[in-house]
Amino acid sequence: MKRLFMCALVLLLAGSALLWSATSGPFAALSVLAWSAGDSGTVAGTTTTAATGSLAAFGLNGPVTCRTTEPPTASPWLAIARADAGKYQIDALAFEWKIWQESGFQVNVQSSAGAIGIAQFLPETARGMGIDPTDPKQALDASARLDAGHITNYASRARQLAGHFDGSAARYGEALALAAYNAGPGALESAWRAVFSGAWPASPWAWLAAMAPETQRYVPDILGCSTH
Repeated sequence: MKRLFMCALVLLLAGSALLWSATSGPFAALSVLAWSAGDSGTVAGTTTTAATGSLAAFGLNGPVTCRTTEPPTASPWLAIARADAGKYQIDALAFEWKIWQESGFQVNVQSSAGAIGIAQFLPETARGMGIDPTDPKQALDASARLDAGHITNYASRARQLAGHFDGSAARYGEALALAAYNAGPGALESAWRAVFSGAWPASPWAWLAAMAPETQRYVPDILGCSTH
């Protein structure tokens, strides 16, 4: 009986030693790696994320805008815009100030270029997204969805800018998305190619300086930041 008890004790101690070595000893790294979730930056049992900040969902670190307050409006559509920003995981303040810049949260405006409604969609863009641009609910949702798509498309470039020039990758990503919203992706691509066809430019905002004056004003007006 004594021999059986001693055997059980030895097995118990051996098992405890193995458990310690897997969780806090030299095999701890292997334990963590075994639970890593691909490239998401998360490990089972933790809430660690790959990036911090309001564009973390796109892998972009840092502050997005220089603003600290919402637009000066009592429009009921402000709360809808904020909710849509959350739905698509984009920065709420940047999105609210974009809509303020576009229409002042007025729902029945039309620009001289033919852009319509609270989010100032051109009719052909609205048709392509399958929405009625005169319906504020549809337009705000589509505008936030479009911003999320642009940020996704330009996230890699934003990280390149931050890696070379320092600064906030999230702010670069938002700026690229705003430029695409204002001038169109084609105009942004042309400016990017013109600036980055050879060596790195002197400024991270050289691509914006190569765009139309309206877009050069549009981006910093929304972000509340200097781009010089």
